[in-house]
Amino acid sequence: GVTRGHHGHQIVHELCIAVTGSMTVVVEDHTGTKSMHVSSPAEAAYIAPDTWITLKDFTPGTVLLVLCSGEFDPDEILCTRTLFEEKMAIYRRGEKPPLYKKMTLIETDSKDNDMSWVILPFIAMLSVLTATAFRR
Repeated sequence: GVTRGHHGHQIVHELCIAVTGSMTVVVEDHTGTKSMHVSSPAEAAYIAPDTWITLKDFTPGTVLLVLCSGEFDPDEILCTRTLFEEKMAIYRRGEKPPLYKKMTLIETDSKDNDMSWVILPFIAMLSVLTATAFRR
């Protein structure tokens, strides 16, 4: 069957919802690989930044809705496995990777700009859906 995804994001959070049909969501980060079957609009897979995503095992007629926390920026995407592995090697050494600074998601006077606001739209969505989330 068809597989989709094969990428990661440096700062964008994603929420994958099967509006109709079902699919398997496979995620990988520096802690390992996890998979989950999403089979109704009442379920969702939360995809954190610095996570490699693969979508597979689509049933015929599946409609996938992906909510993203920011605008499209091709430079923010980890589009090759090599780029993803380089970033994961930093985590495995116990270091923090440098922050991605090109995309401005929100104007703020805060000097720390911790980006904690990014998750707020998802909190509302998760309270409406009975969502199943991947935990690190």
